[in-house]
Amino acid sequence: MKELPSPFYPGKPVHPEFFTGRKDQIKEIMRLMHDTIKGSQRNVFIIGERGIGKSSIASFIDWWGQNNYQSFLSCHTFLGNTINVEAMVGKIIEELLEKVNKKPYWDKIKKIFGNTITEAGLFGINIKFNPTDDQMKDLIENFPSKLLEISNKIKENSEDENPCFLIILDDIDKIIDNESFHYWIKSTLDYMSTNKDFINFPLCLILVGLEDKYEALSKYQPSTKRIFNVVKINRMTNMEIEELVSNALDKVNHTVTKEALDLISTYSSGLPVVAHEIGDQAYYISEDSEIDMEDMANAITKAAHQIGTKYIESKITKAIRSEDYKSILKKINKDEISNTFNISHIKKILKDEEKKKLSNFLVRMQELGLINKDFSKKSGSYHYTQSIYPVYLYMISQKK
Repeated sequence: MKELPSPFYPGKPVHPEFFTGRKDQIKEIMRLMHDTIKGSQRNVFIIGERGIGKSSIASFIDWWGQNNYQSFLSCHTFLGNTINVEAMVGKIIEELLEKVNKKPYWDKIKKIFGNTITEAGLFGINIKFNPTDDQMKDLIENFPSKLLEISNKIKENSEDENPCFLIILDDIDKIIDNESFHYWIKSTLDYMSTNKDFINFPLCLILVGLEDKYEALSKYQPSTKRIFNVVKINRMTNMEIEELVSNALDKVNHTVTKEALDLISTYSSGLPVVAHEIGDQAYYISEDSEIDMEDMANAITKAAHQIGTKYIESKITKAIRSEDYKSILKKINKDEISNTFNISHIKKILKDEEKKKLSNFLVRMQELGLINKDFSKKSGSYHYTQSIYPVYLYMISQKK
């Protein structure tokens, strides 16, 4: 039994105090945040594939601001299944209010929203925002004015306080398909950039999503893309993965051998989400304070099951109803982790019966959204729709 909990964060954003790497991207966002603190409006879109650490970076920026500036008012809103602007704006307001409900100016802030606020829980620590339809419509249309009112009430409490706002909208994959979301973003930011009341108003808006979601900004409002500074999060290098693992284990007084580090960096393929899954398993498998090659190898086997269950298994299961399909799937990624493959290479390693079923297999994989044709490469090329798929397939293909 381990004395301390695992220092890894499988399936969730890393706690900011344990954040590692991404120095260039952090530096870029910090520069924009410094502009905001000095009185400029800045807008950022953090893009990257799934499991790459976008939310962890956003959480770190939020944490950094709260710990370095007295009047830093922020929300990190995960939208997930939120599909309309009303619910989104309600979440933003609730989170902002929860940040100030213990401040000396709370009563003044509360008056801005009238009877729409209820305080629940011990000492009123939980804030609920329950506007009527008309009140919500007014809030959506006049969102910048509400932020300005909040800012002015805080300034009334102390001339030394000049609140800086950070609004992070994370996991926007569903709501970005709603036309009203695009209209609200564009109209809100345009109003604040052209109205004299918002000259030197410190606001940073950060959107977090997949790369194709950034491209979707131009679908309804072609000029919206130009508003955002794009920060792309790429895969970690092997060195960064090794730093992540070593630093995490160091916090719980554990070490890891060089051979074990090489193994986890290979299987992680630059994806932090995979490194955290493997690291978490390795920490609990190890019977002492050093994680060696055997510990890591066993951890990879267990992590493969976790990754399959959490992210992939249902789609893969649908794709491999026959043993031949299952065999083809494993052979595609048997020798290396690659986002792309070509059928001419695959045919060389398939049995005759498997070759006969390859075409139907590829059609089925496309129907399930696991692969797409890669027209940027030679004929017969395909790429996986998510980078975690080939990592998982490589992991299970190595099982004995």
